[in-house]
Amino acid sequence: SLNRYSPDETRRMVEAILADTSAIPGVESASVTSSAPLNLEGTRNGFSVDNQVTSMAADIYSVSPRFFDTLGIRMIDGEDFRPGIPTDDIVIVNQALADKAFPKQNPLGRRISYFDRKVRIVGLVATAKSRTIGEEPHPCLYFPIARDLRGNDSLTGITLIVRTLGNPAGYATPVRQTIGKIDPALALFDVRTMDAQISKAMFLPRVSA
Repeated sequence: SLNRYSPDETRRMVEAILADTSAIPGVESASVTSSAPLNLEGTRNGFSVDNQVTSMAADIYSVSPRFFDTLGIRMIDGEDFRPGIPTDDIVIVNQALADKAFPKQNPLGRRISYFDRKVRIVGLVATAKSRTIGEEPHPCLYFPIARDLRGNDSLTGITLIVRTLGNPAGYATPVRQTIGKIDPALALFDVRTMDAQISKAMFLPRVSA
């Protein structure tokens, strides 16, 4: 939005980045997200189940298709987001959220209220570390990022995540070049491997120890 792109222009650009990055030899999958895991700058908001007044808190992610494949997060039930599927009223939840909001029940097909929206659960994924290494299991809501790419509320923009064969650090240059061909004016920053992301997340536990 800072580059004054319209919603359609932003969507086409992100789709092109995903398609061209996925086509790089050695890239197994690619996805974009509003926030990378183990990032303290992510969003946490409340939601309620069905018509209940009491709300619960969850970490909020907006993601594109293949986010879970790219990070190796197991899909337990239901399905991932798919291109071309309407995105206004669907959400994927993790097991920690299902255990808290729907104990001993199948969450698929159930509806939750998030701000002024009623959304239907279409997928259930395994619980992974969300914000910190030492955290207890965090409930997480995963919304389709295609719903509102320009409305992304992350302070760090949109994050591209790439799963590769071999050493991932060796793919930084071809990924940069690929994105540069699509939009030379796009600001690229904070390129790192997931190993580096984990090492950064270990800073506070190391200081405490």
